[in-house]
Amino acid sequence: MYFYYCIERAASIGDLKEIAGREWYTTYGDGMLTLQNEDGSFNTHTGKVVGTSFALLYLMKSTQQILDKQFGLGKQYADRGNPFGDKETKKEPTELDTLIADISNLKIDVDETPIDVADEIVRSVTSIKDPEELVGQMDKLKSLMEHPNADVRKAACWALGRTGDFKLIPLMLDGIRDPDLDVNVEAVAALRFISRKPHGFGESLNPMEGLDKAPSEERLRVANDWRQKILKQWSAWYFAARPYEETNRLDELQVKVPLGTR
Repeated sequence: MYFYYCIERAASIGDLKEIAGREWYTTYGDGMLTLQNEDGSFNTHTGKVVGTSFALLYLMKSTQQILDKQFGLGKQYADRGNPFGDKETKKEPTELDTLIADISNLKIDVDETPIDVADEIVRSVTSIKDPEELVGQMDKLKSLMEHPNADVRKAACWALGRTGDFKLIPLMLDGIRDPDLDVNVEAVAALRFISRKPHGFGESLNPMEGLDKAPSEERLRVANDWRQKILKQWSAWYFAARPYEETNRLDELQVKVPLGTR
């Protein structure tokens, strides 16, 4: 029974959909059910309680639940429906397409994008739940990382992170360099999700905790120290884990430059 629990843990942590070409949850779950007693319990050498507990942990996908709880939703909430439509109509202009087009046609300076338009972009981005739909909006989401409104950049970080795409890590590292602290935090949350490291490197996601009444100079110093530290930690991990073809000595040199000097 512990074997089945190990399968669930390994598949969840490794973000595996299949094992040996077969959907693991149903395949191994069906095998586990052949060991079930008539009363619903599962035996082990130490009795029914332990065996049934392992079976429940497997059937509940307990490790995945832990990971979802640890990663959380960052500062965004994806519970308002899907404005992008289903996969059959994905080629049609989406709400996000329309919003970005509207922004490009605004007769105002981009730095003065109306708050209500920025709020609509945030709502549109954070309302989607299916990672596959997020992947389909990748280019649009990347463009939003350059938006002048920090809430929009934060929403883009959240959405890009939930795609789980390893190739987006350099973009999330750039998110740590963002001048807005909330964007930094969302970028770190995205890195944790992509890397499957729920706790990251132990960095705080609330670097300003206890500094509400501190002078602005002290808050700025703490924020910059926090940014510099986590940038080095996550960059070092990325440089060690990335494929050889993505090697670029220039980005390694860039990390060595203090954030406040650029």
